Amino acid sequence: MNLMEATDMRAAICALVALLCPVSLSAQELIPSPKVLKQSNDPAQFSYSWKIEKGGGRAEEWLREELSAKNGWRVGDEASSVIHFRTLSDAENPEQYELEITNGKVVLSAVSESGFLRAAGRFLALLRNPEVQYGADTFHIPVLKIRDWPDYPVRVMDLTMAFWEPFSNAERLESTKRIVRILAEHGFNYVVIELGGNYESDHFKSNRPTPWSKKDIRELVSFCNLRGITAIPGINTIGHLGRAPQICILKNAAGKDIGHDIRKPEFYTEYAAVLDELMELFDNPPYCRVGGDEATEVFQ
Repeated sequence: MNLMEATDMRAAICALVALLCPVSLSAQELIPSPKVLKQSNDPAQFSYSWKIEKGGGRAEEWLREELSAKNGWRVGDEASSVIHFRTLSDAENPEQYELEITNGKVVLSAVSESGFLRAAGRFLALLRNPEVQYGADTFHIPVLKIRDWPDYPVRVMDLTMAFWEPFSNAERLESTKRIVRILAEHGFNYVVIELGGNYESDHFKSNRPTPWSKKDIRELVSFCNLRGITAIPGINTIGHLGRAPQICILKNAAGKDIGHDIRKPEFYTEYAAVLDELMELFDNPPYCRVGGDEATEVFQ
């Protein structure tokens, strides 16, 4: 058998598998469940060569980055699988989108960049669904149309990083990116990166062995932003000194460090400088999570 015959045989086998084992999804299998899901029993066939049209803003960049990173997948101008961006004619929500999948074509429709980001995340999450059938040269995904929008404008996850001491800073950054990737694919638009006092600051020294570098923080914030997620800095204040900025430390009668000494006037100046530093590192988000809970011993 020559190479051409082998290629034709492989294509025929893939087509037969798709015919005998049709792929289908229910709304319950999709997280979050879409408002509207329409699909047929016919599978749509795609190659691993993609063309992504212009017009999707960050969603376009995100898809280009994710698809290019998949082993054996290619993104370029000449391809048999195409992603289109369209403007919705009507929408009940500014983040509303439609995702339509047919043979060799994916159409993302929205009225805003946020909507395109939600549609891109949904498509990338679909590619991970176990119902999608992957072959050597092609894969099959249900022919479907999804119309959806989020129920709440703020969808946030808090990631506690203050005590996370990995084998290396690079490993921690990549592990955090993997979590953010999953959050973005499932429609989250905010994430709290709770660093506590575990980062390289100009105003104090971290009490942990592997503090986050400013470079890694900026890289993570940029990674989140491309995927439609606003990264929010998280620290602790007054109590929980072990994972708080090490400024104006208060000791108890036994000489143990128990929290921030908010009686000192310089605390407020130093604390404001820490907040300004964090907000700049996180590209000035609209929120900052400062903690402040469980500080009973400080006030005794």
